Amino acid sequence: RLRSSGRLCNVPYDPMLKVHVITDLGFNDYMSLLLVQRLGSEVRIIRYIEDRMRYIPSYHQELSDLKLNYGKLYLPHDGRAKHVTGSSAEEQFRALGWDVEIVPDIGLEQGIRKTREVFPRFLIDKTHAGELVNRLGRYRRRVNSEGQASTPVHDDESHGADGTRYLAIVADQLSNDTNAI
Repeated sequence: RLRSSGRLCNVPYDPMLKVHVITDLGFNDYMSLLLVQRLGSEVRIIRYIEDRMRYIPSYHQELSDLKLNYGKLYLPHDGRAKHVTGSSAEEQFRALGWDVEIVPDIGLEQGIRKTREVFPRFLIDKTHAGELVNRLGRYRRRVNSEGQASTPVHDDESHGADGTRYLAIVADQLSNDTNAI
């Protein structure tokens, strides 16, 4: 449906708008980063980055190299947890100069409902964020022996979907104010 709706299209970067980065953290699992601009009620996903086995400074460098007009960087609630490095993702990104916000933990099912509500406002760049669409299309729930769906499967597809869920939660907070890095 996304493809036929015209919402998977060319979504060029607008230097007059802030680019917000919404993340789902991972190291052994995928880390996903959605680069998003908002104009009115429209939420534009201009780029999607995912990788694994990389440290935060590596992602910071990749983002910096894009030379975009950044706003806030949003982390999931576990962004405050200390890691083997002795610091949290929140502390690491702040130390690198990012304006960091933690996405409120509203629960998985409420987050999925919020995503369904906000999703029709998304435009997704087919060239730089097409892999996100592939991930979302393969996101699924476990089905028990009675054929009833339960919790979403945690696999390679789920990280982009989780990042999209975090985006939906904060979509209406994305601002084009000038207090960026």
